[in-house]
This record gives sequence, C-alpha cells and structure tokens, in this order.
Amino acid sequence: MKTKPGRSRTILFFAFAAWAVGSTAGSLVCSGAGTSAHARFDREKRVAAAGPAASPTTVFPEYRATKTMLDHADELHDRDAEAVVIARAIERAGVIERGGSALASLAAAKLIEEAGDRLDRDPALLAKPAVLHALAITDLSSSAAPFARERASALAALTTVPGNGYVPDTRVTRTATGVVMRSVDDTLGRMQESALRGNVASCRRAAEQATPLVRAVVSGPVSCENADRVVHAGRRLASLRVRASVARTQSNEG
Repeated sequence: MKTKPGRSRTILFFAFAAWAVGSTAGSLVCSGAGTSAHARFDREKRVAAAGPAASPTTVFPEYRATKTMLDHADELHDRDAEAVVIARAIERAGVIERGGSALASLAAAKLIEEAGDRLDRDPALLAKPAVLHALAITDLSSSAAPFARERASALAALTTVPGNGYVPDTRVTRTATGVVMRSVDDTLGRMQESALRGNVASCRRAAEQATPLVRAVVSGPVSCENADRVVHAGRRLASLRVRASVARTQSNEG
C-alpha cells in the first residue's frame, strides 16, 4: 500500500525517533509485552505485503468527471434523463469508494451529498427506476468505520521503518515499532468513536493528544471533519434508500 503524498518527511522523522526508542527498548524484547509488540509488527508486515496497492491517482479524475456530469444535469430539461445522471453519479460514488483510501471515501461522500441535494429538490425523482436501482446497489461501507482506511495506511507505513536505510531491521526496532502501532490503534480508535457520535471536537482532541510518533503517520485533527462528512454521507445514503422505496410504493399506488 502506498503512503499518503507528503508523508515522506514524517516517515523520516519517525525513522530517527524510532531509532531513539529502539535504543531503550531492549528491556521489552524479552518481556511478554515485547513479544506481543514484535508479533504485532510481524502480523502487520504480512498484511501490508498481501494487501492490494491503493490507486489514489484515479480518485480525482473520477470525482471531477462525475461532478461535472451532475453540474450539467439541469441543462437536460428532461426529468427522466436527469434521474439517469443522478443514478450514475450515485453508482460512480460507490465505485470510487471501493478504491480503498480515505481520499476515495471523502470523494464518494461528496458525490452522495450532491446527488442527495438534487433528490431533495425534486423528491419525485426518487421513484425513478434508475435512481432506485442505483441506491439499491450502492454502499458507503467506510462510513461505518471512517478511520479504518487511515489505520491501514498508517500501519502499512510503519512496517517500512525497520530496514528503511535509517533504522536497522532488528528484533528491537520491530518491537519498538509494534509499540507505536498500538498507540496508533488507540488514537484512531478514540477518533473513530467520536466521529461516529458526531463529536468532531472530541475527535480533534484525541488527534491532538497523540504522541509525536503517532502524529508522524496519521493525518491529525484535519481528518476529523472529513470523517464526519463520510459518516453523514453514509447515513444520508441509507435515508435516501428508504425514501426511494416509499416513493416507489406511493407511485405504484397512485
């Protein structure tokens, strides 16, 4: 998995910091905690090696093309045609979201928001077959765990530290890195719990309280607003799905 753009300097910072931590981590190696941390590192190393590489370069072109399509939907002056465009945008949001990165989740959320705004302005479009189908097959799974992708990216980045040319690949440095991985879990876990509650301020506090080593591999407080947006987009998609079903039933009865 590729690390996020602009992360190279923070990884370099972590490399030197990890070296310092590693120099005092010898006592951990023979302890139960050290063994667990080392095993954790090895496990994440295998996960990173087996996982598919993310393709963030495709997110922006897909997002821009789909948003442009939506922006010109009003020019069609045909409600059936507009419904097809909205449906395509919803479906493309689902495809983008499956890209697997936090950026892909955010781009998908924005498209769901815009499609939802258009459907709110003209609720009758919810009963159109194309829209019903798009809503039925589209999912924003990352909205249930908005920091899962951030976590996977951070842990994958950490697996590259031992043996990166600045930090030797030894049991001590792997153990030290495993300890940092636990801290990443703790920080992102608290951030995610806050985001799911809709408490952006609490999420930001959790990010700000992270250790320097954790801050080196996670996005920080700025990601809280993005996570909140993804969570709400997922809930809005579910609401649109219910409303569409109701609209279709009412249309059939009418």
